[in-house]
Amino acid sequence: MQSFQVSEIDRLLHNLFRVCTVVEQRTDGRVKVTDGELVSAWLDRGVLRAGGNVDWSPLDEGEQVLVACPSGDFAQGVVVCSLYQLSCRPSINDLNIECKRFLDGSVVSYDRQKHHFSLNLAAGATVAMVASGGFSLVGDVDIAGSVRVGGKITSIGDQVAGSISQINHVHKGVQSGPSKTDKPE
Repeated sequence: MQSFQVSEIDRLLHNLFRVCTVVEQRTDGRVKVTDGELVSAWLDRGVLRAGGNVDWSPLDEGEQVLVACPSGDFAQGVVVCSLYQLSCRPSINDLNIECKRFLDGSVVSYDRQKHHFSLNLAAGATVAMVASGGFSLVGDVDIAGSVRVGGKITSIGDQVAGSISQINHVHKGVQSGPSKTDKPE
């Protein structure tokens, strides 16, 4: 009897955690995984937040994960986290950079040593920002490309086109009456 109990305890401990591979996923976040021999039922998975604030980052088929199995029971397993594997290593080799790389090649990263945030989107990608309460940007801004505005533009300071100031430019050839002025200087 004692030998059976030791064997049972050994089996339970051996099956508490399993390294598995995702084989199927659903839009509710649940996944099926395999340990190479068995395929699980639909399992829940751990996420960073799942209360008032909710994170969503679906796992990919073929992604390697760690599954915790209460009492060693695979059917009660919960996917705890993803694991790096030979085919999918960290995308950055710098301990100062936090980075998220997407399948389409887009990358979001922050270098805490250089204080630099980078958003590099794949060709053809777009960005939509909605802030009904307003949007405030502090700092110099460089734009390489055309700008289209669907509302009024209000400027507190001067605008300069080429080298001509909107506030301080002068016109020559000013005459009263229906005449037009010359181009600004």
